[in-house]
Amino acid sequence: MRLGSHRQLLLETAVSDALAEHRGHRSNRSHHPDRPDLTRSMSSEQPKGPKHYDLQAVEPSDFETLTFLLAHAENGDVVVVRSKDEGLDARLPDPLGRLTLRGWQAKRYPPTKIHWKQCEESLKDAVALWRPLQVRLVFTHDLSANDQTNFRTKLAETHPYLRLNWWGDTEVQRLLLDTRRAVGRRCGFRRSRT
Repeated sequence: MRLGSHRQLLLETAVSDALAEHRGHRSNRSHHPDRPDLTRSMSSEQPKGPKHYDLQAVEPSDFETLTFLLAHAENGDVVVVRSKDEGLDARLPDPLGRLTLRGWQAKRYPPTKIHWKQCEESLKDAVALWRPLQVRLVFTHDLSANDQTNFRTKLAETHPYLRLNWWGDTEVQRLLLDTRRAVGRRCGFRRSRT
């Protein structure tokens, strides 16, 4: 089931507001808290560059929601997995619902402190229940060279039948920026070039 564009906008706005509050900013919206302010002119804002979200400050459940929203923005058929996720926070089921074509798992660890055993357990759980063809781990930071080596040796090489990849901080930031731009275009907002 696809989310309507208004509902998708509400979800994306809620995540954006939650991330802003984690950074100490308050929303300046004075209308109903569940609705985005579509009357505010985006052209009056003069950003100095793309907004950078501190993903390390996001609560684990909010990071799982963010992972779902980014996956859903990529494909509208992605569904959220809640409570006892069995290795996935979001999944793209096949049309019959028998297989999971792709899965996403949020992993919120401090840089250089990835718990590889927990990642391995998540993959084992995901394979046992969901039978995914591909799994993407979503980290709150970019992987160092050592992390990338560990990802390959501890996860990818132990699951050769599974296509594994990841999103790090840079990719999540890019996806957030792209999603905000796409929402603005769908709602008719255009940035002034003055």
